[in-house]
Amino acid sequence: EEEEEEEDEEIRALKEARDSLEDEYELMKSRAEVQATELDEVKAKLDETNERLLRLQQMQTNHEDEMNALNLKFGIAVASVILLLVHEVYLFKRKRPSRKRKQGGGDGGGGKETKKKT
Repeated sequence: EEEEEEEDEEIRALKEARDSLEDEYELMKSRAEVQATELDEVKAKLDETNERLLRLQQMQTNHEDEMNALNLKFGIAVASVILLLVHEVYLFKRKRPSRKRKQGGGDGGGGKETKKKT
């Protein structure tokens, strides 16, 4: 009889332990499901943030490329204007010799000599 009581008590204790473990399991399972949902939400936000970041980086790169192209065009325009001005000055100097030089032929002498009328 004592053995039966001990066995019954042991069975009761094991059933209580099992029920407690089942309750703990269900609670942990429920928490895991909530955490999985939260994890999915955080993952979705992370993916969205990464997409926005990539778009912004691409826009920034495009903007930098556009600015580089504009700077290059501006530099070419400035260089062209400078070359045109230099060319114009060259042509102007060529058409109108300096006042320091004597007007005359290419023989190295001065201007044309004219005979005096007597």
